[in-house]
Amino acid sequence: MKNRIILYGLLLLLASCVKMNDNIKEYMDRGEINYIGKVDSASTAGGKERILFTWKANNDPRIEQCWIYWNNMRDSASFPVSPAALDENGYMSAIPAIPEGTYVFNMYHTGAKGYRSVPQEVTGRSYGELYRSTLIPRSIGIIEVGEDNAVVNLAASGETEIRTEIVYESESGEMKIQIVLPDERQATITDHKDQGTLSTVSYYRPEPDSPDDFPSDASATKTFPKYMPVHDLDKTGWTIWANTEEVVEEYALAVYLIDDDVDTYWHSRYDYSVGPYPLPHIIIIDMKQVAFIDDIQLMRRNPNGVNYVDFETSMDGEQWTPIGSFDFIQIDGRQGFNIQKGFARYLKIIIPDKSPQGQYTNFREVYVVGYYVEE
Repeated sequence: MKNRIILYGLLLLLASCVKMNDNIKEYMDRGEINYIGKVDSASTAGGKERILFTWKANNDPRIEQCWIYWNNMRDSASFPVSPAALDENGYMSAIPAIPEGTYVFNMYHTGAKGYRSVPQEVTGRSYGELYRSTLIPRSIGIIEVGEDNAVVNLAASGETEIRTEIVYESESGEMKIQIVLPDERQATITDHKDQGTLSTVSYYRPEPDSPDDFPSDASATKTFPKYMPVHDLDKTGWTIWANTEEVVEEYALAVYLIDDDVDTYWHSRYDYSVGPYPLPHIIIIDMKQVAFIDDIQLMRRNPNGVNYVDFETSMDGEQWTPIGSFDFIQIDGRQGFNIQKGFARYLKIIIPDKSPQGQYTNFREVYVVGYYVEE
């Protein structure tokens, strides 16, 4: 009886082993799985409805192609891989056409006998009209027209901008292009047509390694102003303010600086009962309209006074731009200064606290050389 039970047990064990072999027979029949070298160090750079893929193919000689899948493996593209196609660092590149959007890609190497690598996942974005429609051209600011050229001022560049093209009407009547780089805020044009048109188109690169640049729409068209020779600006209607003027010992008012009378003068306070007004002494002139300022000239009451002067300008009377700091030379009469030329409505004259004799400041007249924008 005991031997019979042992025999039945052996038969059951044998039957179980046969059934187990049936379950794994499918995989045993496949033989050993032999993966080839996988895609390594993959990266993407989006272009215009296409994506640049770059990856390291490694030196597995069995690799023949690279397959790229996206949209849950519904879409794909393949590219041959060969030693001749690799760069000096062993990298391969390909640019399949892919509609605008953001994707997750799976990349495989394949070879003879159906060998296939394990997948390499990488994300990427393709750009198109939706992206392009968000791009803004650099706007044209003030245009400074001189006798021989025009200086075009531009707004700051966009974050991924690589260049801006100024499209302008030349002397010959043909449209020309001048390129402005992102860190440049001005362009000097030497062959513009008097009162000709100009506009800008800015080009953007969405990613540093993108294979394509995208143009913005053109900016609003502007016109080169008519050339205006510089001259002493008419001071009619100007207003002036100063943080100090003498009204006790004499009437030496700030308004005398803009009255076109060299026999009157402004003087900082020197009232003997209270002493001189401390530095800095500040004078602000509102010219009431925007002017191109080519030079600022001061006429002192005597040549032995103030040693230093600073100038600032503004379009709104709130945001000020320094345009020069200067030493006075000891002369009688009008003295000009090599200021930074430009457009402004307001002028600020500062006698800084570094001027040793500046506590007793006086001038006969202020002159602004340039032209009004509305002339």
